[in-house]
Amino acid sequence: MDLVKQAWSSQVAGSPLVRVCQKLKILKGLLKKLNREVYSDLSARVKLKAVELLLAQAEALSHPSPITFEAENRLSKEAKELREAEESFFRQKCREVWLKEGDSNTPYFFRSVKIREKRNMIRSLIDEVGHRVTDLEGMTKIAEDFYIKLLGEEDKEVVAPEVDQIGSLLLKKLIPAQGVDLCKPVTAEEVRATMFGFNGDKALGLDGYPTCFFQTAWSIVGAEVTSAILYCFQVSNIPVSVNSTLLALIPKVHSPEEMKFFRPIACCNILYKCIAKILATRLSAVMPCVISESQTAFVKGRIIGENILLAHELVQKYGRKNISSRSLVKVDLMKAFDSVN
Repeated sequence: MDLVKQAWSSQVAGSPLVRVCQKLKILKGLLKKLNREVYSDLSARVKLKAVELLLAQAEALSHPSPITFEAENRLSKEAKELREAEESFFRQKCREVWLKEGDSNTPYFFRSVKIREKRNMIRSLIDEVGHRVTDLEGMTKIAEDFYIKLLGEEDKEVVAPEVDQIGSLLLKKLIPAQGVDLCKPVTAEEVRATMFGFNGDKALGLDGYPTCFFQTAWSIVGAEVTSAILYCFQVSNIPVSVNSTLLALIPKVHSPEEMKFFRPIACCNILYKCIAKILATRLSAVMPCVISESQTAFVKGRIIGENILLAHELVQKYGRKNISSRSLVKVDLMKAFDSVN
């Protein structure tokens, strides 16, 4: 916390969002130095400190004195701090968030990290013509080509429709009171509630800061972070440093060999997540009012199973001979779901 206060007392120029980003950048350098000096090579230091503690305990038993007892207590405290740091390190890397209390879980977390790394590592990919590629440059080219083809290119002849044109297609619209609620200014209480509503151990973005940092250091950074997020809603602009995203490919199946068997996940910076979550929270209150009842998935309070049962009822008697000819079309929505353009 002393390092956080030191970084946050730095004088930097720019908008509230830019100032927060600059201070986070300054703090990152201080934390990296702290990591090198205090927490480097944790596992080896935990073992070494355990040996030192055993020797100190033996010395205290054979030669009891205030000096040997003080040395044992000091080494016991240092060993405990190192063990906790090691466990925290591997817990963050393994992404297991359900295991909260109990004895030391470091071996379990370590195994989880190794399993996770092995499962997520891409060792080879098969290209469109069936050739197996194992070098990094070749696999990168396959990934780029796959998503360029999936997303397609922008058609310059397509003109964006006017808002009124889109509105004329909607069967349902918000009442004026709902529109007023959506457009009311964001408050500091909303920002704080959103930030503390996140799971502190979720994957972090390019800036390297997890949510638990902001939650723990809120007494120091909270005022400026809140001001920065409110500023974003006032000017309707997000700097590139906040909007940068890390894309991770998550396997959909065991040992995937083609790009279609990976799911891209966007790891966003926490400031961006907070801004997006505030918007999503407001929209979630009114979206069911404008989404058709036939859309049963991804809407709170609706169950996709209802449409599955309806589809079964519709097609179960298609095979009867005394009815007119009919057909069923199955549409693959992978591209519509995965694309952003």
